[in-house]
Amino acid sequence: MIRRAILAISFVIALAFLWPHAAKANQYPLCTHPNYLAYIDERLAPQTCEIIHSAPIVWRGGRSTIRAIRLTSAAPLTNIRQLSADIDAAAAGMGRAMDRLGGSLTLPPITVLFTDYVSPGTPRDNTFRKGAYEAAAVDVLDNDCPVGYYKNADATSSAYFTFILTHEVFHCAQYQNWPRMLDQQWLTEATAEYFAYLAQPDYGPGFIADFDSSTQSTPLSRMAYEAVPFWLWMSATDGPPAVRDIIPRVTADMSATITADRLIDFAEAYFDSTIKMPDGTTPMPSSPRIGGTHVVSGSEHIPAPNFTPYTLNERVIEFPAHKRFVLTYSPLASDQRMVWRKDSGGAWGPPLTEVVTCDGAQRFRMLYTSTSTAKFSDIDIRAENGGGAGVCTCPLGTWSETPESVKHYFEQTGFEAYAPSQIEYIGGGRTLRLNPDHTGSLSYDSVETIVRTSDPRIWLRQVKTGGTHFTWKVVGNMLLTVYTGGGNNLITLQNEQHAPNGVLNETRRGPPQSIGHVFFCDASGLHLRQPPRPALPAGFPATTFTTDMDFARGG
Repeated sequence: MIRRAILAISFVIALAFLWPHAAKANQYPLCTHPNYLAYIDERLAPQTCEIIHSAPIVWRGGRSTIRAIRLTSAAPLTNIRQLSADIDAAAAGMGRAMDRLGGSLTLPPITVLFTDYVSPGTPRDNTFRKGAYEAAAVDVLDNDCPVGYYKNADATSSAYFTFILTHEVFHCAQYQNWPRMLDQQWLTEATAEYFAYLAQPDYGPGFIADFDSSTQSTPLSRMAYEAVPFWLWMSATDGPPAVRDIIPRVTADMSATITADRLIDFAEAYFDSTIKMPDGTTPMPSSPRIGGTHVVSGSEHIPAPNFTPYTLNERVIEFPAHKRFVLTYSPLASDQRMVWRKDSGGAWGPPLTEVVTCDGAQRFRMLYTSTSTAKFSDIDIRAENGGGAGVCTCPLGTWSETPESVKHYFEQTGFEAYAPSQIEYIGGGRTLRLNPDHTGSLSYDSVETIVRTSDPRIWLRQVKTGGTHFTWKVVGNMLLTVYTGGGNNLITLQNEQHAPNGVLNETRRGPPQSIGHVFFCDASGLHLRQPPRPALPAGFPATTFTTDMDFARGG
């Protein structure tokens, strides 16, 4: 909590250290200076105090000290050994966190005053009553950053104490390094929470649970401590130095810091539960709340949902079986984003324009965000029957090649005698469309591969896009295609060639996969198998390369 900025913490817990006696220590001289104690808490007059413990905070870029003091007139203290151990642990974690942030950050000496008082009220801020929080940092005074630590009726664990203390120390870093830092709680308090997690990544849910319960109704701009998941995501995505660098650049225009694209990226990671804690391995302890489910009954109009900018919202849309649905949307504003994916998982993608449910009902998750526009997009759905000779008649429809099929196809080498290289499939896929008018296409959706050679300095990254357009027909158990005219039947190859003398980037055109396959359909989808090929001439190297492909109904 920042007392001077009237930003209060809503912890309702206490100092668990009620010591009847302190070991002898030198008087801490600042306590007798006029106004020093009142600077921490206006109820305190100048008086003598004692140093309980002192610990160094050390990082690669510098060094500071954290001192724990008590008023000589206060109740005697016990369990000083545990308190000292906790302060040592907190100081070590602070040093590690400062190292992770990097740069030229400095930290003033910190003095933590333990008193018999509960926290004071904050009359200029009607949110917090007397005793509502237990720690508060005060702006730097004469190169010293005082922190008042109060007590309450509840006990605290060592982990909690060190976490809260680390949070307060980052306020001291804020005062020292960014004196003109924007005074907004989603920035000041949430980055202090982030720093505490940087020092203690296994601490637990804390205010993350409050983010889970409020993100669909409360915008980030009106959050405080509970906005910490955004900073944890930024750290996991771009590294702790990115958090350090952006803090002083935050302006009153929140969209300059959290753009529309950044917000939807954060939302995807949050709802997919892929955000990692600062140790890089522990998942963020979060349980996103799932929105409602809308079951489509047929052709219908879904009005735009109620929406508040800078909230994260999602809902599930369920489509019944044995139909084809065509989806259209009212235009999105430039600051709005909408993505869809299957409810069972998979990658987020652009809003669906077609859903085919020949093999059973399908559920999709829709995620939408905005940075300023409150009115979102309406959705119009047109339903078509899929039975009989309709869209569910195999092989008619839109088909997505299964990940296993794509991997197998692109990791093959042509002729084994001429294959000293190794191909690795990275990502992307292919979509086969067989339309009712017997036109169709096979598109390459950013299929990425890496070809490695026996020399690790020589390798090729290739991204394949584009595809073919054709007419198709079924003859017996064969699916046959004929390319349509024009120059739209070559794929584009984006090559990134690595060699000892540098990297060469080039764009080429290449032939795609043709289709003349035996086919069959079953519950898992459409399967294409290459027909038996004639025997190769004598002496020609053997090949195990196949053009077999497996597809699932596309959404």
